[in-house]
Amino acid sequence: MSSLLTFEDGWRPRAILFDLDDTLLRSSEADALALERTVARFHEAFNGLTVSQIIEQHADLLREVRDAYHRTGTWAYPAERLSRLLARAGGDPSQGALLGEHYTEARLEALAPYEGVGEFLEALRAAGLRLGLLSNGSGQMQRRVLLRFRLAPYFDPVVLAGEVGLRKPDPAIFEFALGQMGFRPEEVLMVGDSYALDVLPALQLGMRAVHVAGGPGDARSHLFHRPGDPLEGPCTLRVGRVTELAAFLAR
Repeated sequence: MSSLLTFEDGWRPRAILFDLDDTLLRSSEADALALERTVARFHEAFNGLTVSQIIEQHADLLREVRDAYHRTGTWAYPAERLSRLLARAGGDPSQGALLGEHYTEARLEALAPYEGVGEFLEALRAAGLRLGLLSNGSGQMQRRVLLRFRLAPYFDPVVLAGEVGLRKPDPAIFEFALGQMGFRPEEVLMVGDSYALDVLPALQLGMRAVHVAGGPGDARSHLFHRPGDPLEGPCTLRVGRVTELAAFLAR
């Protein structure tokens, strides 16, 4: 190994689990832009509602989806949400699939990794660290994202909520990822932008965890928060951007 990721007390992880959205990618910004572009393109299907009205109704619907998720564990992805919005506006809900496809393409176009992410992941791999990905996203979208930005080769395993039927902060999805990696919790570092979804459950399992707290208000992760979930708290390290961890290589 040419270098190691080393913390103040001398601890060195053998593997790192990364969250994807708003940790490695500018996802909240892309979500908002994709929704705006989609409803602007298809606003006539909403029977006279303005773009801003549709976006406001989508925000209300997201809160309903979040509450249903906490009750049932079931999430509604964009095509389903857009179908519901069309139905509420007296439009044709069968167009939701078309709008969902447009949203997906618009989101992919708007997405971008944070500066230096590729070089940072390359340096971690060169240091001999096993890297995994743990995301609450859908399988289809996240697989396309990983391919587009050539991130897939860095991660083994890639654990996606939409594929395994579990979601953060459920400890079961962390345990599943650890099992796929073949490491004990105390050997693995979790890195994510949500304290409640990424950091706290990892710490409770005996992992160490880095809170990437410099994102755009943690907008996506807030969708999954329960009332009273903490936004900050004790952690191994708090940084503004994930690439700040590079300073801990070869200390």
